[in-house]
Amino acid sequence: MILFLFALFARAEVALPTVQLADFAVGTSWTWDYQESSGKLYSTERYTVIEVRGSEVLLEIASDYGGGQNLKPNTRVRADIAKCLAAYSNPYQKKPWSITMYSLAAKGWTEFDAPSTLAFEEKFNCNPREYLKPSDQYLTVYRDIGGIRVFQQKLWRRLTSSWFSLEGPSRAVAVEKSFNSDPSTSYTFRLRNFAK
Repeated sequence: MILFLFALFARAEVALPTVQLADFAVGTSWTWDYQESSGKLYSTERYTVIEVRGSEVLLEIASDYGGGQNLKPNTRVRADIAKCLAAYSNPYQKKPWSITMYSLAAKGWTEFDAPSTLAFEEKFNCNPREYLKPSDQYLTVYRDIGGIRVFQQKLWRRLTSSWFSLEGPSRAVAVEKSFNSDPSTSYTFRLRNFAK
């Protein structure tokens, strides 16, 4: 019994990788392909760092919906990396934080209200904690995708979440996510390219 209790309390807390400000050098980009459930390429999306100010990064999102690779900028996301990381300082409750988004209009970039931080957090992990118990808000699960060891910070009762790389140059970056855009249509995005 004493050995069991020692093993229970001696278990080292696992710190999962999170993105860091140094990951967002100007010119760094990540490209994801979105596929329909049939396997057909639906779209391609590239996030490129175009500015860093303090702990804030400005990412430009370029997309192509024609099945080709003619990526055209359409959205920008300004995210404060320090605020994203601080949002998870309390292991039991996420602290609210926000991002700023811009859409490309005829007269340039127009700011609009971001409904959530999803445009950033589905691609980049800021939560360093491993959650193993049913009483935790999240559940951390692991698997391999294409030879890459990944983890998922799955919210309890939520079916979809991103799989983030555990190591290597794309650590803490989304490798894959499956989701439904409506009850009848499902998609999966996969990381295709990472460039510094």
